[in-house]
Amino acid sequence: MGWTKPKSEKRIKDHLDGMGEIEIKPLEREVNDLSDVLSETKCREIPSLHMYGDISNFSDLASGDPSTAPRQYRKLIRATHVYQRVVSGLVEETFGGVRVHFQGPRLHALFYRPTDEKERARKGVLLQLTLADFVEHVFNPGFTDLNDLVIRSGSDIGTVIGTKNGVGGDREMLFVGEAANQAAKIISANETHYLTKTVHDLLSDDLQAECWAVGDRYRISASKETLDSLLAADGINYDRETLTKLVKDERDAIDLDKIEYSDAYVRINFRTLGVYDNKRVEGATIFADLSGFTAYVAAATTEQEKKKRLRVFAAIRKELAKVAKDDYDGVRVQYQGDRVQVLLHLPKGDTGSIAENAVKIALAMQSSMEVTLKAALPEADELSLAIGIDLGWTLASLYGTRGQRDRMCLGEAVDVAAQIEDASAGGETAVSKRMYDALSESTRKLFPKSGSRYVAKGKLLDDYDRAQESNKYAAPEVYLNLGAASSVSATSTLGSIPVTPSRSHA
Repeated sequence: MGWTKPKSEKRIKDHLDGMGEIEIKPLEREVNDLSDVLSETKCREIPSLHMYGDISNFSDLASGDPSTAPRQYRKLIRATHVYQRVVSGLVEETFGGVRVHFQGPRLHALFYRPTDEKERARKGVLLQLTLADFVEHVFNPGFTDLNDLVIRSGSDIGTVIGTKNGVGGDREMLFVGEAANQAAKIISANETHYLTKTVHDLLSDDLQAECWAVGDRYRISASKETLDSLLAADGINYDRETLTKLVKDERDAIDLDKIEYSDAYVRINFRTLGVYDNKRVEGATIFADLSGFTAYVAAATTEQEKKKRLRVFAAIRKELAKVAKDDYDGVRVQYQGDRVQVLLHLPKGDTGSIAENAVKIALAMQSSMEVTLKAALPEADELSLAIGIDLGWTLASLYGTRGQRDRMCLGEAVDVAAQIEDASAGGETAVSKRMYDALSESTRKLFPKSGSRYVAKGKLLDDYDRAQESNKYAAPEVYLNLGAASSVSATSTLGSIPVTPSRSHA
């Protein structure tokens, strides 16, 4: 087990040889399920509004110690399942949108219907306002034994390319383009709801009246009464009493005493997990982001260039997952746009080995990116990976309803790893203080301190191997005795002088 250049080269070659021709076409018709018309090679250009709704305080709720308050932790698991089920219904049944997936506590939804761009923009923004109202007036009152959820959101509109990557049943829809990227990036502080200027300018006067400019974006907020009026004007049936009953029924249908969370002695299989079977492990979370990819695709001006870049994207995604899963026994949690999330929790209880292996995964990913992928796909030369890693207790489960269940990892380490990755540039592998402290002294030398992070710049797996090898020949201190007869000893004596020999004599 472990990454090697020949193994990586063969994987990439086999994938590219078997991939077939990339097809990019406009989405010409409405479909019941976008997932049915997308694949790695069947890609569609989709004019769409993208909206992300994020629970900003979720890591605080999930960072408690379940060993001291097990019932409270079970309540959080139950609440998460109910939240995702009901919110999925709001997106798809009430508003007619597409629930792409939940990235942890962050919802990604899109609207490609109706065909009129102004109507899509309106629906997306009304969903932002409705989610804020739902959390405050319906969901939080239904879970008074938990701290209130705090929601924030962002939206943008434009044409994206839809695809679907993964292996076998492990496939996820992905949307490549500025609108999908920017909707996530404009999210900021707690309980704020932002939209880009593009979205704002498509709104009618009644919604623009609820917006105000903040730099180059717009913030929106509406009172309960204003929201009701806006929804009624569009014929959208948002009934708080009905939803309050639904939340209560969903909550009461889940038996708290049957919810279990246990440690994992073998690699987690998300397909076996659910509300009553969760895993809580001490492990490393790794986020690897394809730096510059949105601009890379946007710069493609011809269909042939776009096809080449989507081929690059598919090859990189599969290879990064293979590095984590096949080379180092990690768990590929989720693709999130142009980044991948990995959890490493074995060997159980050995945080030192987990930390070392997490670094190996990250540097092996960097090696695949810089050495084997770029050799096979020279057109990927301008791309690079930004990687962030943290170490800590993580709850892993599969949330949602049948056919709409998402892998989720909850815990402070997940959020910190994402923040570290977001602060990193392409070619950097950055770790948290917790990760750094768990690493061996030889590995730490690869990660000089940079603010609150420890950053290895331009390092590949060969650099890690050399660091470990050099440690074997570290020169021990010896003692020089300058008496009538000079001598060298491994132990100190009266009058001896400590000396560190050169490495060649160690």
